[in-house]
Amino acid sequence: MATLETSTSLLLNHVKKDVLFKVLFLSTLIGLFSLAGINTAFAAKYTQEFCTSCHEDEESTVQAPKQTIHHARHGDVPADCLDCHVLNPLAHKIIYEVQATNEFLQNLIGTIDNLEPLEKKRLRLAKQVWKTMKKSDSQNCRACHTDEAMNPNFQKLESQKQHLSAFKSGATCIDCHKGIAHNIRRDQFAKDEIKALEMPNPDFIRDIPKTYQAISEEIK
Repeated sequence: MATLETSTSLLLNHVKKDVLFKVLFLSTLIGLFSLAGINTAFAAKYTQEFCTSCHEDEESTVQAPKQTIHHARHGDVPADCLDCHVLNPLAHKIIYEVQATNEFLQNLIGTIDNLEPLEKKRLRLAKQVWKTMKKSDSQNCRACHTDEAMNPNFQKLESQKQHLSAFKSGATCIDCHKGIAHNIRRDQFAKDEIKALEMPNPDFIRDIPKTYQAISEEIK
């Protein structure tokens, strides 16, 4: 009798484990397909046309970036809104989507319906974007501008020194390269604001690329 009960108990445990495994497997499969579907939907949605359907001021939102180095110098593959404003990881896209609900609401109620309120809010909005980019160690910039691809021989001496210092101190791209798309200058902000915003982050310290190692002694 004891043997029968033991066998029955073992069989039930085996069945439970088998059912649990199948449930976990199916849940994982459904989750992966859902994430893939969400990512595909984002890829179809996030386009220049979609961004400018709300951020619709033609001169400062659409045309101004076309006058910058990102469009003029790299005209064959110009950077667009998404390259600078949205990171590629799916988790970041979901977070951005939640944050964008506020932008959608502001568009509906007409918070910025002409250039005057836009100009009043431009510096505050720019600072928010700069803070976000700094927090990610300028990952949007680094998607195209990798440390290894930078060639100091094409840079002025001062730029060589600044980049070499950045590798050692933990400074990041957005600390120096601000306003290159929407004509916003760092000198429009109070000195204490800029100082705090551009403070190097030790977590961002990186190895000096080989291209800079070769000239590091020469430019000290």
